[in-house]
Amino acid sequence: MKLFAIADLHMDGGAGKPMDVFGANWAGHVGRIFGSWKSKVGPGDAVLIPGDISWAMHWAEALPDLTELASLPGKKVLLRGNHDYWWGSLTRMRAQLPPGMYMVQNDCVDIGPCVIAGSRGWLTPESPDFQPMTGRSMSARRSGWGCRLLRQSAGQRRKTSPLSP
Repeated sequence: MKLFAIADLHMDGGAGKPMDVFGANWAGHVGRIFGSWKSKVGPGDAVLIPGDISWAMHWAEALPDLTELASLPGKKVLLRGNHDYWWGSLTRMRAQLPPGMYMVQNDCVDIGPCVIAGSRGWLTPESPDFQPMTGRSMSARRSGWGCRLLRQSAGQRRKTSPLSP
């Protein structure tokens, strides 16, 4: 299995927000991404999609984009991005995801030879943009989640995964 990653797809989601307003190089970007995907990713591979998947504002608007992604080869592991306003109840979304797609949010998924864990990132005290009044508590909380995810991931490897082929 090969493991790929691509972020910031910014699919339209019925939002009428074409990406070529950011430059000509964005014209037809989804078609080019899909063409490259089909030439590189096989059915036994996995693709991490860590956010900014669709400009949709609501789940029903994002679902056509997710269905289109699901038609591509490989397992897809989705994480929420800062522009994924459609991302709502994880339980509800997971129940409606097309086959071969998985969502990770403060948990992990076993995709065969590896476990993918995911949580929102946060600035550390070493970052120049760190804000001491709010950042310390959030940084500590995110660090705690990271440790929990590592323990959960290790435990997941000891189970039989429903996601294995």
